[in-house]
This record gives sequence, structure tokens and C-alpha cells, in this order.
Amino acid sequence: MGTRSMPWEDWIEIDNTYARYQRIREHRINTKGDDVLRLLPASPAIELVHELAEYLHERYPTSFHVTRTSESSQSPIKAIYVVPTDTSYDLPPPLLLGGKEGPLLLRSVGTDEAENAMKIAALLAQDDLAIMVEGSDDRYYFQGGAICVAGNWRLKDKIGLAMEDIHVTVPQYREKLHVSLTRFFRRLPVDKPVIRNNYSIQIVPPTYSGDGLVDPEELAWSSVLNGPETEFEHRHGRQTQPPLVTPETLRLRTERQTLRRLPLSGAIIFGIRTYVIPIETLVKEPAVPGRMASAVRGWPESVRTYKAGSIYQDVLLEYLDKCAQEQEERGIVEDLTRKYPF
Repeated sequence: MGTRSMPWEDWIEIDNTYARYQRIREHRINTKGDDVLRLLPASPAIELVHELAEYLHERYPTSFHVTRTSESSQSPIKAIYVVPTDTSYDLPPPLLLGGKEGPLLLRSVGTDEAENAMKIAALLAQDDLAIMVEGSDDRYYFQGGAICVAGNWRLKDKIGLAMEDIHVTVPQYREKLHVSLTRFFRRLPVDKPVIRNNYSIQIVPPTYSGDGLVDPEELAWSSVLNGPETEFEHRHGRQTQPPLVTPETLRLRTERQTLRRLPLSGAIIFGIRTYVIPIETLVKEPAVPGRMASAVRGWPESVRTYKAGSIYQDVLLEYLDKCAQEQEERGIVEDLTRKYPF
């Protein structure tokens, strides 16, 4: 699984791409509707948006300003103002009601209220957010969320599925990951969130069309590898024509994935923050070209197929090898293979 402990302050990352990402996410929500945002149970979305608002205000106080229901700093957030986008959102009442002299109760939540809360959460964070809920059969199910920029899968194809059915196309999932991942989800404590990373290679078109002005790097949907989003059927869709594969059109697409359990509903929030980095930018980092070439050559055949490696690997490896050689010749990185294992 490759998970590691996540410090609380690292749950959500905000950077200088925030405004651009949120324009893409808002465009997706406005144009795709319930294809990218949907809920089955309602209450986790209310809990999530309050957890998210509290976190963002605490972690990034100059970027997120809040108004509370009273002067007490412990009172629930009533509204949040996002400085980078000059946008305000009114939050729904919190999930937990009561206190002081009365009992604490979980209130009922309507579908419209929950969907609005989920939309606010989606526009506060740069992460896609998936809600996983344990079923009566002890399996975890994808029960809602906002999946705006997944790149190569669609919420409407996965919503309602059990975790093992979601990952049916992932190489070696059933053989190596199914049992351990199921056990991990059942045992994940509220106070011990985790994080992991993965990566893939993406090709962007040399000229943009469709949503190109909004999303020229195809953060939301990789049409080059998957074909039109509306015609997508499985792992890779129908390519309308062979892609132009050059160093200029190659991107590293990497996901920073977080898992944390909400304390009231018990739902697990799967956060997916995606970064799309030009390969031409990446190879300027010392030792990166050689290490990346080694990683790509080390893919098992099932992984190579899953990542559509046959489409781009020859061009990618030739370019990485060239850049690695140039770094070695310039003394930027030493040839460590000749000194191994000393």
C-alpha cells in the first residue's frame, strides 16, 4: 500500500495554483453536475465541510477567514471567506447539536443540504474528496463525494461500489492488496490519518480544444489517453487519433492521497490531490531523470499495460536517458552505479 503516517497539519495542501485549480473544479461542477458530485448518505458531507473549514482556517489563516455562530472561538463556523478567490460560503449547521445543559444529538440531514455542503467542500480544497462508508457486510463502499479532476475515471462509474470492485482493474490488487487494505480500512483510527503517493504519465495535446481555455493541462480529464469523457468505458477510452508524443507533451501526473476517519459519522475521507508537472521541468532536478528512467523500466508488464506505457515509453525513456547523461557529464549528479554498494 505504501502508506505512512500523516501529521495533522499536512492534511490539505494549498499552493499558488489554488485559484486556477478552483476555476477548473467550479467549471466541472457547473457543467457536469451529478457526474462529478453525488451523495448516497447525507450526514458525512456536513461533518466533512465543517472539519475542512476548521482545518483550513487554522492551517492557512491568511487565506481563509471565518465567521462563527458566537464570539467564542469554540463555536461552529457559520461562514468562510476564501481570500485567493474572493468567495464566501455559508456553511450549514453542524451535524452535532446541543451541548451545555442539553444532550448532544446528531441531527437529520436532507439531500439538498448535504449536496450543497459537498459542493462547498469541493471548492474549498484542491483535493478530490471521496466518502467511504462501512456497510452491514463489513465492507467499505464509495458512498459519495466530489470527483472533479480524476483524469482517468468517473464518479458515476464507481459510486455505490465496494472497495474491491472499484479497484478491479488495478494490477495485483486482489492478489496483494485486497486483504490488507480491507483490514486497514476497518482498523483506521480517528487520530491516525495516513498518506500515500502514486504517479502516472500523461500526454497533453499540442493544441487545445473543448475545455482547453479552462484546463489546458487536462487536469480534469486526459482525453489524449482516454478519448472523450462521454465515451469512456473502461481503463482507457477510444483515442480519436494517435497522440503526438514528444518531451513537450509529456507530463508526470502524481496524486497525493490521504485517508482519515471522521469522528462522528465514522466515514473515511479519501482525499486525492493531483499535480501535473511537465517532464521538461522535472528533468531539471538533480538525479531525477535517471531515477525516473529506472522506475519506468522496472514496471511489471501488468503495470505497464495499466499505465498505457506502450504509447509513450520509448520517447520518454530516450529523453530521460539523454537528460541523465547530460547531468552526469556536467557533474550535477555522479554515476552512482559504478560505486554501488559502497
